[in-house]
Amino acid sequence: MAFDATYLTTTLVQMKVHDRIGMIGGVYNPDKRDACIADLHGNLDCQSIRRASSMLQCLVWDPCSAKRNDLSIAEIPTEHGWGGPNGGFRGNLYVLKCIGQILEKSDGVLCGLIFDGIRPTISSKSFCWGRRKGCL
Repeated sequence: MAFDATYLTTTLVQMKVHDRIGMIGGVYNPDKRDACIADLHGNLDCQSIRRASSMLQCLVWDPCSAKRNDLSIAEIPTEHGWGGPNGGFRGNLYVLKCIGQILEKSDGVLCGLIFDGIRPTISSKSFCWGRRKGCL
């Protein structure tokens, strides 16, 4: 599985997800999975929704096939800037939680991870390889 983030225009969009109609575009919270969609039923305060400024995409493919056909298995709306005290730590922990949830649900089907060179993914790679120094 390979993963990387792409910048977004921060906005909210009305959409139907499963049986829920709401506003999407909020930041995904690994601890509160339904936080990135706000129901249109009831009292909705759009100003209080933290908007996602990037999208973390996870791709898989069969390395043995003659032609590579990428399959997106997850797209997660995330924050881009992790400023403030311990911002780097919070960003690293966020990426680890998101990737960990995907790996947990894969039932052992995913056999490898591909990392790029940005700080949160370097920390994830160090953690996966058992290196604690510079990990978080």
